Amino acid sequence: SSSIVFEKGVVNGIPVKLLRDTGCQVAGVKKSLVDKSQYTGGNLTCRNFSGSLETFPLAAINVDTAYFTGNLIACVIVDPVADLIMGNVSGVGDVEWQKANECAEGKQLTTKLQVCTAATSDVGDEAMIGDLHVCEGIMEGRKVSVLRDTGCTTAGVRRSLVGEHLLTGETMKCKTFGGRIESFPVAVVSVCTPFFKGTLKCC
Repeated sequence: SSSIVFEKGVVNGIPVKLLRDTGCQVAGVKKSLVDKSQYTGGNLTCRNFSGSLETFPLAAINVDTAYFTGNLIACVIVDPVADLIMGNVSGVGDVEWQKANECAEGKQLTTKLQVCTAATSDVGDEAMIGDLHVCEGIMEGRKVSVLRDTGCTTAGVRRSLVGEHLLTGETMKCKTFGGRIESFPVAVVSVCTPFFKGTLKCC
């Protein structure tokens, strides 16, 4: 695993710890930073790193960051990994996201994946759901899609792609977007991607 890089930002006039997450389609904010009057009444269901679903209330907050400044609709999270998680919401752009979009010698697969869905009918486009950029890679000799996620300290692989002989017998605990702790079996796989080439220990 590696360390997450935190930066500085401002939410509702309060200095906060910011995480730029290229593997996320939305923004998330710590509940203690949100005033009751800022809740929109809408909810959003998001798919986590593991594929499990979590539903969050939405709030309209004001942010000032290097990636986005202005009013932002964000998921309200009780115990997030950072005070403000900035996903690929509309209007956000930075070097890491550009790299993800231009990876694999331009052979990118840019798709608005079905990761986040409105849990109530009145959300509409308010949630500012952005795109996830995936590109091609090779794992254990077969082609796979690769998502570069700056909000994650480990790698994850689809279980159906991992043979029993690749499992180590270990488990790894990870914190989800919503702050929940989940455990995963660990595998060691051989990968070739625009971001990493070699043997990789992953969930």
